[in-house]
Amino acid sequence: MVSNLVAVMLTPFIARLALGLVGIHLLSAALMVLPGRGGLHGQIAFTSQRDVNAEIYLFDLDSLRLTNLTDNASEDYDPVWSPDGSHIAFVTVRSGNMEIRLREMASGSTYNLTANYANDITPVWSPDSRQIVFISYRNGDAELYATYVHCFPAACESEARRLTLAVGLDVLADWSPDNRHITFVSDRDGDLDLYELDSECATFPAGCGNAARNLTHNTPHDASPAWAPDGRLLAFETLRDGNQEIYVMNADGSGVHRLTEHPAPDRNPVWSLDGQRIAFLSERDGFTGIYVMEADGSNVRRLTAKLQLGRGYTWSPDSRQLAFSAVQDSNLDVYLVDVERQIIARLTRDRAPDQGPAWRP
Repeated sequence: MVSNLVAVMLTPFIARLALGLVGIHLLSAALMVLPGRGGLHGQIAFTSQRDVNAEIYLFDLDSLRLTNLTDNASEDYDPVWSPDGSHIAFVTVRSGNMEIRLREMASGSTYNLTANYANDITPVWSPDSRQIVFISYRNGDAELYATYVHCFPAACESEARRLTLAVGLDVLADWSPDNRHITFVSDRDGDLDLYELDSECATFPAGCGNAARNLTHNTPHDASPAWAPDGRLLAFETLRDGNQEIYVMNADGSGVHRLTEHPAPDRNPVWSLDGQRIAFLSERDGFTGIYVMEADGSNVRRLTAKLQLGRGYTWSPDSRQLAFSAVQDSNLDVYLVDVERQIIARLTRDRAPDQGPAWRP
């Protein structure tokens, strides 16, 4: 079975599908409404349909203020913060197809980063906040492209460089923390493996050509690459044991070893920003929930239970909380969970769906 995330990525309609609810179950712990300021700080962007169409909203945890950042008649969704917190990249259909658009937080201005007849989706920032890698279907299948962020808006599209050339899918990219490598998932050899490009070629006008290196060389599927914050390890999900498990390996592909070992699927690893823990999705208790473990795979515990999960989850900058979306009382809203105390707080409450939270760095 291919990862749920990868399976969704196999269609050019990923961004549209992402607006729908993923049919899985989640956590249980003490559930409560967000208690005022409660010691929580920072800002969380998320997608909301409270204005009928999808918009990007910002929740300020200090002031408890909710702001519509996009306020457009079309659909805007999937916010992704730049590492320096200065911009949000998101997907928009303002031009009739899926494009990547930027919002500069200081000025509030927005502009398209891509402008192509094909769908451009899933922006991933470089660690220095200067470039974005994204998936485009402009050549008939899913390929990786890169473009600079600080371009003159009218010229951004002309700066897009195609990074991958192989027949098949190239998806789910992640930059190494040192800005030197781009890791991604490809089925160019008949199954899903993790590949790597030197990010320097992303600056070449002709892109990277066929320079990608296979890191896993494994017949069962490998997917969902996630770099440790210090750049020494790469976590990923794999089917090499007959079911989905979380593995890690060294940056060069050596030292592969398993972190989880359970008959139920474990998938979608996400490192805490301090590098001490890994959050992941698992069905080991009969429903899909968010779990967390130490970086060495020890002390696995469930953070959520028996709520219907929405899409996406994200660590707080201090690595103490996770933001996620779930259904309670027939409403899809954004929640926070304290990792140590396993206390859940409801952040939003609206009849329209709120999901895909992204915590500002």
